[in-house]
Amino acid sequence: MRTEPMTVPKLRHWAGRITGALGAPPELAFDLPKTTLIGNERLQIQNHRGVVEYTSRRIRVRSREGEIVVTGTRLRIGSIFQDEMVIEGNIMHIDLPAGGALG
Repeated sequence: MRTEPMTVPKLRHWAGRITGALGAPPELAFDLPKTTLIGNERLQIQNHRGVVEYTSRRIRVRSREGEIVVTGTRLRIGSIFQDEMVIEGNIMHIDLPAGGALG
């Protein structure tokens, strides 16, 4: 029996179907960044890949999809773990990968 190798689009398709059938969120299957903004003072980022820039006015975070850029005043990293971090301060704007933006 001969089988074709799975291409990345096919793998994503099947991973999406499996996670959908199990009711799992897509960020688990695809390592997508998940951002949760609480008011304008706390931003939780899951599935990050490290900090690129860190000042009190701007924090740039790497993700699988691109950079997440947070601007504001009195910004600081409240906590950071391998795949989750919290940014605190007066958050004025968030640039998300692929052209998405909040603020």
